Parts: sequence; C-alpha cells; structure tokens
Amino acid sequence: MDEAKMKSAVPILASLDIPTTVQFYTETLGFSCRFQSIGEYAILHRDGIEIHFWCCADPNIAANTACRIEVTGIALLYREYSSRNVLRPDAALEEKPWKTREFEVFDPHSNLITFFENID
Repeated sequence: MDEAKMKSAVPILASLDIPTTVQFYTETLGFSCRFQSIGEYAILHRDGIEIHFWCCADPNIAANTACRIEVTGIALLYREYSSRNVLRPDAALEEKPWKTREFEVFDPHSNLITFFENID
C-alpha cells in the first residue's frame, strides 16, 4: 500500500534586512544564496538544507524565532564556526539529555540557529 511520507522541512525565519542576512549566511556560515529579493525574501542553502527568510520590521519576531539543523561531523562544524567567532557567547558543544551534541549561533537579527548531531 502506498503511503505519504514527509521528506524535509524548510524553516522560514524573519530578517530585518535581507542583504545583511544573505551576507552573514554566505560569508560567515558558508551557505549559498539561491534567491534574493531585497526587502522581500531570500533562500539560502548549504549541503542538503535550505532556510528561507522573509523581510520583517519587528525585531521581536526574529529575537523569538529559532530553528534546528541536523548535521554530521558536528565537532568539525563547531571548530569552523568557532574560528569565525559566531558562536553564542555561552554556547559550547554539549551533549544533551535527549541524545544529541549541539551548539548555537545567533544571526545578526537574533534568530537562534541550533546545529545538532544525534548520538546513540
């Protein structure tokens, strides 16, 4: 019997300024820009994931928004981002009780991005 299966999810985060967002994600986090409409929308991707951004004038929306990105090789990514000084100030690479290793980054508009790897 055929059944529907979900394949992936694409977060849509708030951006207070699309060009600033695109610059941070491409130059600092190693993403590529797939689409950009200044003042409206952007699509960024790296490896198999994609994040969309909509232009928003309310900084409280971005400051209260987050997404989680599953990765492999979390220690390598942690070192890459640590060398670029973009980690959340109190964020170390930590093992969590829910069986992940993870760390966090704030983007320029205060969206919280958590990178995690499952551990079994």
